[in-house]
Amino acid sequence: MGNNKAGKIKTLSLAGEFLSWKTIAAVIVAFLIIYALFRGFKRADLITFIDYFHRMNIPAFALGFVSYYIAYLFLGLRYRILLGNCGVKISLWRAALTCFMGAAINAGLPTKVGDFYRAYLLHKHSNVPVGQGLGANIGERIFDLTFLLGLFIVMSHILFGHGSNVIVNRLIVSGLYLLGLVVLVLVLLLVPATRNSILAVFPVKVRVFVTQFADGVTGSLGHNWFWLIAATVGLWAMESLRLYFVTVALGAHLTIPQIIFTVTATTLLASIPVSFSGLGFVEGGMTGLLKLFRIDTALGLATILGDRLISFVSVLILGFLSFLFVKDAS
Repeated sequence: MGNNKAGKIKTLSLAGEFLSWKTIAAVIVAFLIIYALFRGFKRADLITFIDYFHRMNIPAFALGFVSYYIAYLFLGLRYRILLGNCGVKISLWRAALTCFMGAAINAGLPTKVGDFYRAYLLHKHSNVPVGQGLGANIGERIFDLTFLLGLFIVMSHILFGHGSNVIVNRLIVSGLYLLGLVVLVLVLLLVPATRNSILAVFPVKVRVFVTQFADGVTGSLGHNWFWLIAATVGLWAMESLRLYFVTVALGAHLTIPQIIFTVTATTLLASIPVSFSGLGFVEGGMTGLLKLFRIDTALGLATILGDRLISFVSVLILGFLSFLFVKDAS
């Protein structure tokens, strides 16, 4: 398949996703959640909210922006290691760009379409089977979910001890259920005996795809665990620095454990595959979490908006520009 034809298929597919009922439903849900957050906003709160941005420390906010995009270097490094475990060689630049474009598509479309786009880019530029690329992506998600859930539990224990908040407990239980469900599905697909039994009724193409997918998952997580963990620590250190600099810029006083706790919690919420990078769910979750730390309403929403300007709006804008002008991004 030539590049022109592949590009056409990709463009039509993305256009179809933008106009699909899933996207429209996600827009409605996100709008309703955000509307509920601002519904009780008083005029005095609105004036205070705007004043926080007037007095924003721009250099600190810029450092938050830089920290966020340095995180993509660690994300690309980890992705390169995961693919290397599968025998796929890829440059750090292409790995980081592929991860960024996946995040940009996830910001513009619901249901984690960006994960499929990453597999598409990997297939286009490195000739890796789409099933194997998608398997490596899922292996990365499993690794991240396990790491973040463990970090979230540790931070919640540091902050709340044994008397964790109801919201916190629900997040932990939901995360454990999700991890358990993922493990169960993967066991069914990765163990040859059960996989062959399940796939026996499916066409050969499906069986080949699932086999490639299973190879991608198991291969990506096969070894180099030290470097995977090191890259992941670097990634989430940068993500935490992003929120830290946003709080400094706006004058919200949060401790390091509170910042790490908030970042891990909102990332877990963002992993829910029914919205645009968790749009609506993240804002609602951050509002509740910042109230736990006694951050007033106006400052809390200013912090949320400042953080999402970096982690959501800038990704949409730069992702769109990359899609148009950067050759390796499409």
